[in-house]
Amino acid sequence: MRDQAYEERILRQAGRNTPVWRQTAEPLGANVETYMKHRLGGLRRNAGVVDVWRQLLPGGLAAHCEIVAIRGGVLEVEVEPGPYMHELRLLSAALLAEVGRYCGGMQLRKLVIRPRRKTTTETEEIR
Repeated sequence: MRDQAYEERILRQAGRNTPVWRQTAEPLGANVETYMKHRLGGLRRNAGVVDVWRQLLPGGLAAHCEIVAIRGGVLEVEVEPGPYMHELRLLSAALLAEVGRYCGGMQLRKLVIRPRRKTTTETEEIR
């Protein structure tokens, strides 16, 4: 008898603390739309910087430079070593100011220039 009373008391206590499940699910479309709105602003700003960068670079230099990242106000560019890197370093302050002027919403404060790494198609085959 005592075991049965104990079991009933335990079951009543367990039933009191059962969490109430509420339906909190939202339509997937609403979540995707919110995510896209959040991400799209940054993508548009970055695309604007890339477009302005291409227009500002002198023709001979543009073919040897590539933007690899834009984050935290830093524009990272890979350049073929040698005279192209030297020329970009000479132009870097003016280019950064012009990009900032044309892309008012973008707060670029620094330009990082790195030598371009050779890809497998550019390297010579070792025999």
